[in-house]
Amino acid sequence: MFRAYDIEDKRIGVIETPDRIDTSNNDELKKIIGDYVENGIFKIVVDLKDTVFIDSSGLGALVSHIAECRAKGGDVRLAAIGKEVSRALEITQLDKILKIFPDVNEAIRSYE
Repeated sequence: MFRAYDIEDKRIGVIETPDRIDTSNNDELKKIIGDYVENGIFKIVVDLKDTVFIDSSGLGALVSHIAECRAKGGDVRLAAIGKEVSRALEITQLDKILKIFPDVNEAIRSYE
């Protein structure tokens, strides 16, 4: 299950992800990111510390609103990725597009 919360004073949304992001739950991730965008929160951090598997649909969910966020001065940034998620990002070359941080705090600080 995904868990989302806001850091209101900074207008940053944080999403904690489950152990797997795939076709069974990628729509939920897209919706959470989309809800942030609809509510004017364009700085998003996805905390992947618990995620050990991500498929192409999950990767698609991560980038689904990235252009809109960047156009509004924000971004979708990743934190605490594990080895398997890192491999998926490398294979798809999304590691060259997405900004990756060792932990959530560093990702949040990167928006300052």
